[in-house]
Amino acid sequence: MALKKILVVSKDVYMLSFLGLGLGEDYEVLNTDITDEEGVVAVVSEKKPDLVILAIMIPGAEEIILGLRIRQSTEIPIITLSNFKTGDGKVRIFSPKDRGYLGRDLTVSMLKHLIQRRIQRVI
Repeated sequence: MALKKILVVSKDVYMLSFLGLGLGEDYEVLNTDITDEEGVVAVVSEKKPDLVILAIMIPGAEEIILGLRIRQSTEIPIITLSNFKTGDGKVRIFSPKDRGYLGRDLTVSMLKHLIQRRIQRVI
């Protein structure tokens, strides 16, 4: 059985590496450092991932706007990793369909569980 594809969008090479290593055993991880709206939508259209992770870490609304722009063109599930509004510099997960910010620090196992839930909702 083919691995599910996850597209990770980030300009942070450490985040790309962290997610690639952490998720690579269970998923086909595709990385892009393109973060402009049109570029990301084009990559999503070309690669056809099963899920998109936005790990842009912009402390503002741009990552949410980018997620909404992707949502206009596809029903692919999106998870946004952000330090937006945490106040402590820690990475949090934000996904409107998953009750907003989770109150724990990001771990690979927690992220894998969330990915599995989000992909299963689509099937």
